[in-house]
Parts: sequence; C-alpha cells; structure tokens
Amino acid sequence: MSAGGVFVRLTSSIGAAAAVALWGTQPGVAGAVPDLDTYPGGPTRTVIIPDPKLTGGVEVLRAELPEQWAILEDSEAPATRGFLGYPAGGSSDLPLRFDVAFEGTIEDLKPPIETGCYHHGDPPYPAASIEDVTAKTGDGTGFRKMGDRIAEYRVWQANCPQEGINPQVRAAWLLPEDDIAIYQQWPTKFNDAIVASMQPLR
Repeated sequence: MSAGGVFVRLTSSIGAAAAVALWGTQPGVAGAVPDLDTYPGGPTRTVIIPDPKLTGGVEVLRAELPEQWAILEDSEAPATRGFLGYPAGGSSDLPLRFDVAFEGTIEDLKPPIETGCYHHGDPPYPAASIEDVTAKTGDGTGFRKMGDRIAEYRVWQANCPQEGINPQVRAAWLLPEDDIAIYQQWPTKFNDAIVASMQPLR
C-alpha cells in the first residue's frame, strides 16, 4: 500500500476486531480513539483504493483519508470491494464501503428493508420503511462532486421500529461510466469531504 497506509483483511463481512489481521501498520492506530475534530482541516493522508497489489498494479481511485482511517478488504468479496474507516469492531461499524467494479445503478445501492436498521451486533434489524430523502438534504439534487467528476447521489432514511433505534441515514455515490460506487453505511461528518476528495485514476 502506498503512502504508508493501513490495509486490513476482514475475515467475514461482519468480523470482529479480534478477527482482523493488519497487512501494514500505522503508528497510533492500535488502541487509539479517533479524534473526530481533526478532519476536515486536520491531518490526512493520500491513499490509493484498493491496494494496487490486489488489482495487478492498476491504480483506480485516489482519496484523502483521516490519518487513523484504514482501507479494509472483505475477504469474502472480490478485491475491488472493501471498507473505509477506523479499524475496530465489525464491518458494519465502518462509515464507507467501496466497489470499483460496480455494474449496477444508483437504485441498486438502496438499503434493503430486511436489513435496513443497523445495531451493534448481528444481524441488522428489518426497517419499517426506507425513504428516499435526497431532495431534503444538502442542495436537494441527485448529484455530488467526486474529484473532477460528477457522481449520481442518493440519500435514504431507514425508519426503525425497534425501541431506542433512531432513523438511520444511508447515502450512495455512483460514477456509472467508471464503475465506481461508494456507499455510506454509517454517517460521520467526514464522509462527504472524503468522497468529494476521491479522484478516479483510470
């Protein structure tokens, strides 16, 4: 991995912290608590997603990540898919998923109602409903910048009937001509800036 990044293999799509093996190391990652006030505007590092070693040397996507975030591979999926985030807990705790060989449409990224409500633990709960709330967020359009390109963009709200679980926001960015999809599975204030920093390289 270039730029001294961290690449972690998740041994299952919902693996626990004890079930990951670090492929590289980053000072301060192990046991650290991410400082949510340092980015945007704080320390970041440039990474290539996914690791070119997994794509035959082809560089697909460049991004700026907070220092303590990692690129993680789901070992049960192709090397073109993975996660971005702080490497602790299961993959559902990680803010962003990526797929750089995505052949579907933006609507294919809509969260399924059967697993719409995440909670810490397995499995997710069914949602009562999934609403498209794109028009009520940001500038209300279905498009966002991704590097020097314009991505299709959607925001959905999963309404959760379980007591104590608030409505959950999911978002997706898609560059259909580049086959690049980014999916927000857990909101943080970093996500929009991180996706906006992503530059396709092919």
